[in-house]
Amino acid sequence: MPWVNLLPEPGEEPPGLDDQPPAAPARLPLAEAPADRAGRAALDLPVWFAEPPAPPADPAGWTPAELDRMISRHLATGRAVAATVRAWPAEVRRLVAARAHLVAVRRGHPDEGTEACLAVLIGGGIRWNRADLAWALRSAGEEGGLYDGGAFFLPAHIALALPAGQLAGFAPALRSVFEHVLHEGSVTGQFRHRLAHLYGTAIGRATGTLPPHLLNDGDEFGPAARSRLPTHDRSAQTLLIYAATLGRTTPAKAWLRAAPPFVTYPAYEALPTILETFASVRCFVDDDNDVLLRGLTWLLSLDPSDEATGLLARVAVAAGSSAAGNGYVNAARTAAAAVTILAARPGPQTTTALTELDRVVRNKALRKRIAAALGRGE
Repeated sequence: MPWVNLLPEPGEEPPGLDDQPPAAPARLPLAEAPADRAGRAALDLPVWFAEPPAPPADPAGWTPAELDRMISRHLATGRAVAATVRAWPAEVRRLVAARAHLVAVRRGHPDEGTEACLAVLIGGGIRWNRADLAWALRSAGEEGGLYDGGAFFLPAHIALALPAGQLAGFAPALRSVFEHVLHEGSVTGQFRHRLAHLYGTAIGRATGTLPPHLLNDGDEFGPAARSRLPTHDRSAQTLLIYAATLGRTTPAKAWLRAAPPFVTYPAYEALPTILETFASVRCFVDDDNDVLLRGLTWLLSLDPSDEATGLLARVAVAAGSSAAGNGYVNAARTAAAAVTILAARPGPQTTTALTELDRVVRNKALRKRIAAALGRGE
């Protein structure tokens, strides 16, 4: 894979991974495996392809290999198990995470839980280094499995755990993986969005520039908006990163309460610039850009001015229209948010925008929102 040739150093396999890992501490806390078959299958990561051993009478009797198998089969059987795993010493969790990564690389069938496994294992005092990152990226590229993207999670977590200064030289390789995640069909939709966010954030830290998953090049709008923003504008980066955290059509009150600092000068300059760009480009947008636009639309809702209302109206029409004329709206999430916001903003600009949307939109769910905003049923 191309990123292997872009690595600044070869990387070294974590000590103890090939041979026997360090012996578990004398009193390593460990939850017992579930007795019933359904419980054992709750998170069936076929990582080491072996049934876990029967729990020993003394938890301290578990060997490192048995720890591996316990992780692979039973990590998600309940909060108690996850809490117990988090209590394992950092070096034990580090080695198990590295082994889970290798198996994800070699897997030739759908990955059902590496991401969940690593979410419990990582953090909590684990000390990663540059060699670990280089090894994780190289192994993901050289093994050739890469069935569905599951092998990319550990490198991303290591990159985000390292201080930004230690990422020097890794930006080209990280960018290559990011492009693979976005455009390679073997990376499933289940993983694509989360991996793009992880790698985009890591690239942003490595380069000090706008993370590439924000305003990505999956459509015409992303590059157009990115070209109109200063490359190293920290306030714009903060604005976009925050907007992308909105994961629902209507934000929670806490999200809105935290938002006002991001819609004041100078960050506010980026907000109308990006939304005006979308309103003028008026194209079908990538899912990630739709999520970002939705967040930006709600941030704009905090501005009560007529100018903001006019921009919201233009965004609503651009998002609710269909550039291809095939019935699919350009930005479904953004359109739903814009209509919801406009419904609470009476005035001629709102009425004109909603009336135009009512005329062009064919999507049933969005039409119901428009009808409700216009004060009629449908």
